[in-house]
Amino acid sequence: MQHNAAAGPAADFVLVAGVPGAGKSTALRALVGRVPNARILDPEQPRDWVRARFADLPYRRYRPLVHLIATLRVLWFVLRGPGKRPLVVHEPGTRTRLRRALVRLAHARGWRPALVFIEVTPAEAARGQHARGRILREQSFAGHWKRWSRLKEHLTDGLADEPWEHILVVPRSRAVDAIAGELTATGTKS
Repeated sequence: MQHNAAAGPAADFVLVAGVPGAGKSTALRALVGRVPNARILDPEQPRDWVRARFADLPYRRYRPLVHLIATLRVLWFVLRGPGKRPLVVHEPGTRTRLRRALVRLAHARGWRPALVFIEVTPAEAARGQHARGRILREQSFAGHWKRWSRLKEHLTDGLADEPWEHILVVPRSRAVDAIAGELTATGTKS
């Protein structure tokens, strides 16, 4: 499924979204080789940094700090506005207020934002969570899935109240190509 919300140039800010376990971090790791000048913001980066400092603590103890650092990093780079490097941000995208705030802030700062949702089944998401070694509580995942299911129904109308340049919903197997396509279409050479 693809929706072009507006005619004109492609994105220089891509929000890579999907339920936990959809493959967002996996896609972003693969993107590094395809679009080496992209600035990639993934919560795994601050998680690794914090984990190195609190190696004896279980992740659940420092998870709020990781989320805070990840959110502040995204806000910092979005607020700086576009530069020479496109920005790619990992975010579930199922939280309506945060998604809307990010796209509006990005537009206000001069970015051309695109939304790429990685679509998976609940079983694929569970396998992805097991593979990364971080499994969400059933209730938490159910909330993400419920929000994603409602959101998916509205993606065909382009989320009219959210000013995305493009909205793409792709399977995991096409995620890297979709993200790279949005970035390389801006004139950025991979």
